[in-house]
Amino acid sequence: MIIYRKEDRVKVEIDGISFKISPLTFQQKQDLQRHMIKAVSGDMNEAMISVSKSLKYCLKDMSGVFYIDEDGVKREYKLSFENDVLTDDCIDELLNMPFSSKLNSVCSAMLQGVPNKILDAEGNEIEGISIKSHGDEELGK
Repeated sequence: MIIYRKEDRVKVEIDGISFKISPLTFQQKQDLQRHMIKAVSGDMNEAMISVSKSLKYCLKDMSGVFYIDEDGVKREYKLSFENDVLTDDCIDELLNMPFSSKLNSVCSAMLQGVPNKILDAEGNEIEGISIKSHGDEELGK
């Protein structure tokens, strides 16, 4: 069995984009669950807060995404952080990406620990998401 520490980074690929996700701390899980409980009751503002916070807490790196700067030059997009969590501007940009719902599914799934696969509401594996388990390289998987 492999245990994940809060400093660990789990490699995830979503539709060809590479991410590094960190496990949630106990306090982060409590915070997210407070918002999710309200969201289940129909509070869409709390649902969006939950989405934003799950991304802020989990997402630590991303590669394979580009933007066009003011001079028309294609540049690699870099995440921006403040106190080890994503900035609000970065969250706004990420939520406008076509893969944002899949990314949110991955980060929200971290409430239950580090998953092997990401499932939709019906229990089916979400296509286009792959998780590289912590020990895969060492265990030869």
